[in-house]
Amino acid sequence: MGLRLPKIHLARRVFLICLVLFSIGALALAGIALILDIQELMADSNWVMGTQHGIECLNDVLSSLKDAETGSRGYLITGLETYLEPYNAAINVLGGKMDMLRAQFADDAATMQQINRLDTVIKARIAILAVTNQLRRIGGLGAALPVVYTNVGKTLMDYIRLQVAKVVTAQTALLNQRQAEALSSGKRTVELAALTGILAILMLGFAFIAVIRQNHRSRLAESLAHKEKHFADQITETVPISIFIYDVEDRHFTFANQRLRELLSISADKITDLGEAFYTQLFDPSDDSARQALNTRVPVMADGETVVEELRVSDAHNAWHWIELRLKVHERLPDGKIKTVLATVSDLTQQKGIEQALRETNAFVERVTNSVPSLVIVYDVATYQYVFINQQARTALELFDQGGMQSPYKNLRLPLHPDDLSKHDECWQQLLLEPTRTIETELRLWGTREAWRWMSVRYLVLTTTPDGRPKQVLMTAWDITQQKGAEQQAGQLALETERSGLLKNFVETSSHDLNTPLTVAMTASYMIQAYTTRFLEQHGQREEQPDNTTLEEVLKFAKNLKVQYEKLNPALDRLKVIIANMLEMVQLDYDLKLNCKLIDLDLVVDQVVRQMRVQFPDQRPLLNRVPSPGLTTGCYDIDYMRRAITNILDNAVANTPGEGSVTVRTYERGQNLVIEIADTGVGIPEASLPYIFDRFYRVDTSRRSITGGNGLGLAIAKRIVEEHNGHIEVDSVVGKGSTFRIVVPIRY
Repeated sequence: MGLRLPKIHLARRVFLICLVLFSIGALALAGIALILDIQELMADSNWVMGTQHGIECLNDVLSSLKDAETGSRGYLITGLETYLEPYNAAINVLGGKMDMLRAQFADDAATMQQINRLDTVIKARIAILAVTNQLRRIGGLGAALPVVYTNVGKTLMDYIRLQVAKVVTAQTALLNQRQAEALSSGKRTVELAALTGILAILMLGFAFIAVIRQNHRSRLAESLAHKEKHFADQITETVPISIFIYDVEDRHFTFANQRLRELLSISADKITDLGEAFYTQLFDPSDDSARQALNTRVPVMADGETVVEELRVSDAHNAWHWIELRLKVHERLPDGKIKTVLATVSDLTQQKGIEQALRETNAFVERVTNSVPSLVIVYDVATYQYVFINQQARTALELFDQGGMQSPYKNLRLPLHPDDLSKHDECWQQLLLEPTRTIETELRLWGTREAWRWMSVRYLVLTTTPDGRPKQVLMTAWDITQQKGAEQQAGQLALETERSGLLKNFVETSSHDLNTPLTVAMTASYMIQAYTTRFLEQHGQREEQPDNTTLEEVLKFAKNLKVQYEKLNPALDRLKVIIANMLEMVQLDYDLKLNCKLIDLDLVVDQVVRQMRVQFPDQRPLLNRVPSPGLTTGCYDIDYMRRAITNILDNAVANTPGEGSVTVRTYERGQNLVIEIADTGVGIPEASLPYIFDRFYRVDTSRRSITGGNGLGLAIAKRIVEEHNGHIEVDSVVGKGSTFRIVVPIRY
C-alpha cells in the first residue's frame, strides 16, 4: 500500500498537471482568440464610429453649402451685406470639413475619388456664388440675374446632392456588411467560450469569467449591430436617392427605402409583393434590351463590381421616370451564387429633360446660324479648338468631312492671307486686353472658288473665366469682296479722274506756257523776215540796179533785227527751261535715284547764291546771305539739293519787287538742318498755301508765262526734299512776303 499510494498520487498529479496544462493551453488559445476577436470588434466599432462621423460630416457640408446658397440668395434679392454672413461662415468651414472627410476615408480609394470630385464641384458652386455676389455688388440685381438664369448653380447643387447620396449609400452598404461580419464574429466567440468551459473544468473560475466576458462581448456586439442596423435604416430613409435590396433567388424585394417608394408611388407593405412582375409592371417595354442585359450580367457579377443601366420606370400614376440603376452584390449563398443585390436608383428625369432641352436648343441654334449668310465660329481659348462652326463657315473653310457644327477642330487653321496674319493677331491681343470690347477688322480668306475673299470680321467674347479672362470667343464674318471690288473700282475711277484732270491742267498750262514763247519767237522771226524783205525791196534786188542804201538805213535795219533777236532769244530760252522742267518732273516721278555723299549744305547754299548773283548781276531785289559756321555735315545728293534750293530761291526772287530783299539762312534745329529763304515780296494768300506745291499751280494767274513760272519749280523742290525724308515749311503774309524752310534730317 505504502508503495501504491505515492504511485496513485503521482498519477493523479500527472493527470492533474496534464489537465491543468491542457486547460491552460486551451485557455491560452481561447485567450488569444478572444484578444483577436476583441481587436476585430474594436476595429469594427472604430470603423462604424468613423463612418458615422464621415456621414455626419457629409451632411454638415451639404447643410453649410445650403446655408451659403441661402445667404447668397438673400443678398442677391436685398443687396444687404448681412445676408452674406451665413455665406462667409460656410466658406470658412467647408475647407476644414472636406479635409476631415479626406482624413476619414483616406484608406478607401473609391470614396476618396468621389470626395475629390465632390470637392471640385463644391468649389465650382462656391465660385459661381462668389461671381454672382460680386456682380450683384458691382452692377446690381440686373447684372447678377443672367448668371442665375443659366441654372448652372442649380445643376451643380443637384450634382452635389447626388454625390453625397452616393457616398452615404456606399458607406451604408458597408455598414450592413460589417454588421453581418460582427454577428458572425460574435457567434464564433460564443462557441469558442462554450468549448473552453467544457475543457477547462479545473479552471472553472477562469472559464466562468471568460464566459461572462464573452457573453458581455456578444451582447455588446449584438447591441452595436442593432444600433448599426437602426442607423443604417435611418440613413437609407433620409438620403436623397432610392435604395433597395432585391432577392435574386426568390425574386422579390427584401428592402426599399422611403425615396424609392415615393418614386414608384407604392406603399411599404406592397413594395415587397413586387416579385417577377416588377419588370413588367414598372419598366418601359421599349427598354427590353436593358432588362435583358441586367438579367445576363447580374447573376455573374463579381464582388465589388457595379452594374449600371439607364431605364424608364412607371409610377402608380402611369408617369414615366428616367432612372440610373446601379447594382452590387449584397449577399451570396454558400455555393457562391448571388442571393441578394444592393441597388441605388437615381432619378434622371430632370437631367434627361435638360439634355433634351439642350439638344433642341442646339438644333435651333444650328438652324438659325445656317440660315444667316455670315460665317459663325466659336473658338475655345483654353483648349485652342474651334468648338462651333456653322454651315456657311464649314463650306467656306472646306470642312465637309470633319464632323458636325459642334465637333471640335483641333488642328484647324484659318486660311488667312499672309499680309493679314499680323492684323488678326493684333485683334486677338486687343481682345485679351479688353474682353468687353467688340473688335472689327477686314481680312482676306482663301475661298472655295480658289480666290482670296475679303471678309468683314467681328470678334466678341462669349464667356469668361472666373478671373475675367476670355474663355470662348465668337467670330462672325461677312463676305465683302464685291463691296471691296466696288470700292477699288471707285478708287481707280477717282484716280483716273484725277489723272485726267491733271492731264487737262497739264495740257492747258503747257499749251499756254509753250505757246507764249513760241508766239514771241514766231513774231520775232516774222518781223526779221519782213524787215529783210522790205529792205531788199526798197534798196533793189536786181543786179543791174545800183544799191543806193544809205548807212543810216542800214543801221536802222540792224537795230530792228537786234530788237527782234533780243525778243526771240529769251523766248527760246524760256521754252528750253519749260521742257527741261517737264522732263525733270517725269524723271523724279519714275527714275529718282539719290547719290548721297557727305557734304556741307552751307557751302552748297553759298554756291547757289553766288550763281544767282552772277546770273543776274543787276538783279533786284537785294540778295542777302547769312551763313552758319560749323554747320553739321550730312549725307545728301548734292545735285538734287542744289536744284531744290535754286528753285525756291528763284521763286522768291521772281515774286519780290526790285526795292525788296531776299535773305538766305542756314542753321540747325534739333536733329535737322534748315535752309530758310525769306523774301519781302507780294506774299501768298492763305487760301492758296495748300496748293502751292501742286504741279502747274500758279498763285497769280495773271502773270505772263514769259516772266512767271510754269508751276513746276516748287513741285520739283518738294519731291526732292521728301526723297531725303524731309519737308518744306511755308509762312506767308500778303503784301509782306513769304518764308520757305527746307527741313532735312541730319543723315550720316
